[in-house]
Amino acid sequence: MSKKRDQEYARLGRDLVRGIIISAFEKGDISYGDIKNPTNLRDHLKKFSTSTKKDDDLYIVIDHRETILKDAKKHLVNGKYDYAKVFFAMYFEHETNHLLINLLQRRNMKEKTVKSIVQKSLNEKLTWILDLIGEKRPNEEFLKFLQPLSEDRNSFMHYKFAGKQANHDYSLTEKEKELLLKNVAYFRGFVSRSLYGSRKTEIISLIYKQFN
Repeated sequence: MSKKRDQEYARLGRDLVRGIIISAFEKGDISYGDIKNPTNLRDHLKKFSTSTKKDDDLYIVIDHRETILKDAKKHLVNGKYDYAKVFFAMYFEHETNHLLINLLQRRNMKEKTVKSIVQKSLNEKLTWILDLIGEKRPNEEFLKFLQPLSEDRNSFMHYKFAGKQANHDYSLTEKEKELLLKNVAYFRGFVSRSLYGSRKTEIISLIYKQFN
């Protein structure tokens, strides 16, 4: 039993270290060159551990994107299109915030400023805010797709949960379902390219290999 517990602790430790390194790369604390150099990675971890005071609390941010996306697809398959739209819209919001927070941290923006920007509308975050920091925005086709989805989410949240009647059609045709999943794949790729260029698979593989 003790051996099994020790193995589980070791696995959790590896997952935590990998998460720290991935987060450090995404927000610009370490480079692609650092990822390829085991010594640099271990120096970063040492710096991270020594910069945290003994009595400080260590906060771990839980990434809900995959869980939300899984629930969105489940509702879609089950024909609960109102819930599916809410969860897909929530997923795009979380994915956008993940992207933007990291891009802003790379520019050493203050936490208060980052929080203020993240509270902007989804359209603002994916258009003029990305323009302002010199980043590429998603294509127009995706932005046009996102607008009615956000409106459906808002209609559901503001009326259904308030117990009010709203004459709103949440149904989806087969073509619309395909378009929804197509845009999920597109945006995942967009975020990946924005944070990793064309090297995400290589970078994640290197991190896992060095902390196996």
